[in-house]
Amino acid sequence: MGGKMSACLMALSLCSVVSAAQAPSEICVPDFKTYIFEKEVPTEFSEGTNSKLSVSDKGRREDAKGSLRWDWDRPGATITFKDPEAFKHLTGENPDPIVYKWVTGTTLSGMSLWVFNETPLPEPLYFEIGDGKTVDCRFWMNLNFKGWRELKFLYGRDLIGFPNQKTAD
Repeated sequence: MGGKMSACLMALSLCSVVSAAQAPSEICVPDFKTYIFEKEVPTEFSEGTNSKLSVSDKGRREDAKGSLRWDWDRPGATITFKDPEAFKHLTGENPDPIVYKWVTGTTLSGMSLWVFNETPLPEPLYFEIGDGKTVDCRFWMNLNFKGWRELKFLYGRDLIGFPNQKTAD
């Protein structure tokens, strides 16, 4: 980044797809907190070296009052999200099939992350899930865009690896 400050604005949500009387494709029940950034940075988020976290109304989505703003000034900068309950109740590692009429499906937990990028960058943004010592899964998002983009995936389908539900935080 060559000394120039870069920034990303983010909104975060984790949810599970749960089966009931409806078809599995019709149900998404949140089982984890959705973060809507309004006044201050939640305590679950912390900034690493060469990073600054704040709440900003610039670039906010229509349905939110603010976004988590992450400013950094060199490659390798980090932010950390830490919540002991974040990865405790995921489905999808070895899912049992669900048969609904003529459709067979599975229950899979997912994560959705919205990123607002002010300036397109050639480098990707990497995400790691683990316990701070071990990485259970790693994924990335290209930052070669301007504006809002959603990163959405299902555990057990879209990622290599699966969070260790006993230790990942």
